[in-house]
Amino acid sequence: MFYARDIAGLALAGAVLTGCAATTTQRAADAPALLNVVAVNVSATADTAVVGRSYTRSADEIATDVATAVTAALADSSNAEGAPVTVDVAVGEVALVDIAGRALAQTSTLTAVVSVTTEDGSPVVPEQAIVSGGGLTIPGAVGVVTTHSVEQDYSDTVAGFATTLENVIFPDQ
Repeated sequence: MFYARDIAGLALAGAVLTGCAATTTQRAADAPALLNVVAVNVSATADTAVVGRSYTRSADEIATDVATAVTAALADSSNAEGAPVTVDVAVGEVALVDIAGRALAQTSTLTAVVSVTTEDGSPVVPEQAIVSGGGLTIPGAVGVVTTHSVEQDYSDTVAGFATTLENVIFPDQ
């Protein structure tokens, strides 16, 4: 039997989870089961930027931040006995949500085009856009009050993208 507080808790949980942005992606059906990430290549164009909240990072700095986070996230799941794969990430933008967006349970996102291929060029994860958020967002006044600094929001968003990518490449781990 549900009580009013249980229903309210479920409603809040649903609202919080809607703040997470992640693109549904799948590995290729014939992809090797074990993978060894041997290279992570992250690129950015002159149009790559942080938008939304004011935070100055050059395209090269964004690419370096994403490469560092993705390499660290994939290191634990990579298996030295697996098929060697290369991860290519072309960063589009990092959209940091302002306080008004937080009140509406929006979350900051990083958008990139990603592909993962074996040494012979076979796709493990076919080229696709991945949009990933930086974490859970609580709607309303609590969301506004709990808004992180712009630096923390940026770091959380980059880390959230790296975790999403790890879950795409290594879905069973």
